[in-house]
Amino acid sequence: MLPLVVGEIVTLLVIVHRLRLIVRTLISGDPFVPENAGHLRVIAIAVGVYQIVRYAAQGLVAISLAVFNFRIGGVELTHFDLNLGPWFAVAALLVLSEVLREGARMRQEQKLTI
Repeated sequence: MLPLVVGEIVTLLVIVHRLRLIVRTLISGDPFVPENAGHLRVIAIAVGVYQIVRYAAQGLVAISLAVFNFRIGGVELTHFDLNLGPWFAVAALLVLSEVLREGARMRQEQKLTI
């Protein structure tokens, strides 16, 4: 179980680090740089990995509770909960990363025109 907790913490740190890099470009006044598209893509992947690790942790807890036949008030605690919100966020971040990449490409193209 400890490796899963460490995995969750590492993915959260990756997300925060990449967000800081994006905010740094916003503060400098130049958000349409190609690197930001990559940062958003990494954030989307990290959110997906975080969800998968969370599902694995829930599975381990459910297995351990089932092995020990643990119940509270007659209700089994081995229910799987699929939250679609984070998966929609992953899709939205991937789309935004492509929009940002295209915006950076168009901006670079505009700089080359007279």
